[in-house]
Amino acid sequence: MKLNNLFIYVLCGLLSCGVVSCNNAQDYTSVGTVSDDAEAEFMMTSPEGYHLYFNITSVSGCSVTGSPTYKKIMGKVSLPAVVEFRNVQYSVQKVGKYAFGGCESITEVVLPSCLMEIEKSAFSGCTGLTSLNLPAAVETIGEHAFDGCSGLASIEVDPGNRKFDSRSHCNAIVNREEDMIVVGCKNTVIPDNVTAIGDGAFSGCAFLKSIVIPESVTKVGAMAFGGCSELEEVSLPKSLRYLQLFTFSNCTSLRSISLPEGMIKLGEYAFAGCKSLQEVSLPQTLEVIGGHAFYGCRSLSNITLPARLSKIEGNAFYECTGLKQLTLPDGLSSIGDYAFCSCAELGDISLPGSLVRLGNGVFCGCSSLESLSIPVGVTQIGEHTFMDCKALRTVELPSAVLSVGETAFDGCEQLSHIYMKTPTPPATWFDHFSQAVTNKAVLCVPSSSVSLYKQAKTWRNFRRIQAIQ
Repeated sequence: MKLNNLFIYVLCGLLSCGVVSCNNAQDYTSVGTVSDDAEAEFMMTSPEGYHLYFNITSVSGCSVTGSPTYKKIMGKVSLPAVVEFRNVQYSVQKVGKYAFGGCESITEVVLPSCLMEIEKSAFSGCTGLTSLNLPAAVETIGEHAFDGCSGLASIEVDPGNRKFDSRSHCNAIVNREEDMIVVGCKNTVIPDNVTAIGDGAFSGCAFLKSIVIPESVTKVGAMAFGGCSELEEVSLPKSLRYLQLFTFSNCTSLRSISLPEGMIKLGEYAFAGCKSLQEVSLPQTLEVIGGHAFYGCRSLSNITLPARLSKIEGNAFYECTGLKQLTLPDGLSSIGDYAFCSCAELGDISLPGSLVRLGNGVFCGCSSLESLSIPVGVTQIGEHTFMDCKALRTVELPSAVLSVGETAFDGCEQLSHIYMKTPTPPATWFDHFSQAVTNKAVLCVPSSSVSLYKQAKTWRNFRRIQAIQ
């Protein structure tokens, strides 16, 4: 290397990394401009013989960008600290978005000492990656940067890093300012001085089998443990008040969990796809079960809902095909759209008098449900509410009902009686119920309203309309 180039190289290294030394640029071979298979400005060849692609981001810096050719990388790959293009040297400051995403055969990445940023999903899906050493200069780690790196067993942060650490050899990356784990792995032990688990921190960590979250933690972020398919045991702290979006989604080996007292809300999709989940202990303080919270939890056969629960959001128990009975607490005011849809074994459910909202399709596909009485405060029966409730024989609708949605009773093959207590026929925005219902079921209405129903649009299609006895 010529003396003037060496001087530029050293200067760039010092400007980019302070006192941190840089890798030797001579180990990397300049190839020049690149072909159309990568959106990059130039290409280099690593010591392992792999082509690496770069974009210039400033007068002295560049980023590693993605390429389909990275899928061919097997084993170790080393990223340079300084590269030269057209007689100008650039420090490698970033690994770009999705740069090595899905490169399953990479087992080790040597990150340059001058690296300052790892962007969104840069190494997501690198399932063969077993260790991670974060350089001292790194200041930013994008969301999902290491999502799905299921083989990660060891994580270390350079002690000189001012933004992140791996305190107590915890095998994790911890944000110093927030005391928050941002990247974990299957061997992570959460230190007692950590206060938060960041969004997606363990996402896709397939070989994580158990985790103890210490009492110091007050927040567990969205998708924090999503896709941890071998996770069997979780210990949650008493300090936790919420579970966020997708927190434990698709933890397919999780069989039981106890949520701490003091928790107020269970976030959307919190346990969605946890197909082995059989037992859930809900705290008495819980007020809201979020949408899709237990979506597809097919092994869940029984769950006790707390007395303070006021809202069950849409699709909360969708396809909980093993759920057989459910007691809804007094005080529950709202059940969202399709909340119990496709709960095929649900044969016994009692709705509390406090209920005022029943969403669309709430009991759609509950093929074991035989009878149901809707509370007096409900004013609307939405679309598809009882559709395909094949065992349903009787249903009682209160006097407050103002409208009935389309296909509300379609597929109710055994329906024999509909007790409609509303004196004025409820509004409908469709021409007819299914003939299987109108031909077989008896529509029972207040004695003073029989003639009204026989003349009303849609309702007059029932072959038998008679007074409630």
